[in-house]
Amino acid sequence: MKLFGIIKALSLYQDLKAAIKVAFMPTLKAILREPTLLFRPLEVRRAFMAHVWTAFGGNADAWMREDKEKLVRPNASGVVFDLGAGYGHLTHYLDKERVMAYVALEPNVYMHEKLRKLARASGFVEEDGTFLLIGLSAEDIVGIQGALADWTLTHEERHRALGIQWTSIGQVQVNTIVSILSLCSVPNPERTLRALVHELLAPGGQLVFFEHVRNPRADIAFWQDVVTPVWRYFFDGCVVGVDGVGVVRAAGRTTEGDDETNEDGWATMEVWGKEGEEEDSLFWHQAGRCVKKAVE
Repeated sequence: MKLFGIIKALSLYQDLKAAIKVAFMPTLKAILREPTLLFRPLEVRRAFMAHVWTAFGGNADAWMREDKEKLVRPNASGVVFDLGAGYGHLTHYLDKERVMAYVALEPNVYMHEKLRKLARASGFVEEDGTFLLIGLSAEDIVGIQGALADWTLTHEERHRALGIQWTSIGQVQVNTIVSILSLCSVPNPERTLRALVHELLAPGGQLVFFEHVRNPRADIAFWQDVVTPVWRYFFDGCVVGVDGVGVVRAAGRTTEGDDETNEDGWATMEVWGKEGEEEDSLFWHQAGRCVKKAVE
């Protein structure tokens, strides 16, 4: 079993090798153009990640296409908040008959240009108030709320025409939060997701997710922990074995420490696996749909 785990871990390092091959030189060129990046290691890692996702993001999206079609298209509606939007591949799965506006949260500025282009190609445009790009980290709840409030002020007439709703403090209400391979990189994921759900998501709104999560097999989870320190350094904070389902379940609670009844505060919560995935995978995936209580 130990040898099996080592083989699994080494296969992951082959993926890391491939990422370095495509992203090292472009990142190095960026540093040579702007040497002060050496004093901003987070930006260097984000530049590296942007180049990795340029090379592999399309293939990753294709690999998840069937899962996203089943998860996103029938459930996403109203104002959709994309947690960790990347290059905006989610827009491929949004039904324009059901989705009024697309809000992309993406702190990696190196992804913003392509994200805007893909959103526009899918019919979500900043100028007409149907697209908002927020370049903040997910834990900056106050900043996100401010961006949504400013968006309302700028496009109030258009949003009224679309039927978008506001909170009592003049902030756009989000109807759907979507998280695709994002919780692994969110700092303090349980606290952050809880804040997003309770501060942004409208009563009766939905959270849908597709994440790689902690494998329930202890031997596999051990190796997820082994590879994480190196993996998270190169891949913008990605924790291979994050307890994503536990994070989502806890996000339904009103406050930390609520007892775990009624799916921890959600009106309903469904979770399922990826069809055909091996149970011993280091990247073990779970998908789900949660509905926020209509009245908290």
